[in-house]
Amino acid sequence: MSVTFTLQSPSTVQILASIGALTTNPTAGYYADVDAVIYVNDAYLPQGGWNRIQIGNFASNPSLHAVSINTVTALPAGTHTIDLRTRRVLGNVGVDIGGNAALDVNPGELTVVIFEGTGTRALLSDKDPRQPRN
Repeated sequence: MSVTFTLQSPSTVQILASIGALTTNPTAGYYADVDAVIYVNDAYLPQGGWNRIQIGNFASNPSLHAVSINTVTALPAGTHTIDLRTRRVLGNVGVDIGGNAALDVNPGELTVVIFEGTGTRALLSDKDPRQPRN
């Protein structure tokens, strides 16, 4: 899943993503590790923007888990594409990532909040944390 947008000036963006994953075999003791990574313009963020979960079958039924990411980064003016990429990285059972929330596991969600014109500066004043910078 991805979102593309154009910034008129350097800005700070907050990126929020979540997605569910479900093991495909009910055997007790089976597990799967899943990575979720935020990419900005086809490059992953070197600080934050990724998470790993482990889904383990502790009883004889498929197990599910959700992964979420909340990160902030500064972007220059221009067009940007942000996407969430997921994959199974380890384990002894297959995993379905994303789906139909009514039938199996939560589909993915990706939200980008743009703080227009903030660039790399802090969002709030150092003197009074309730006052925005000019």
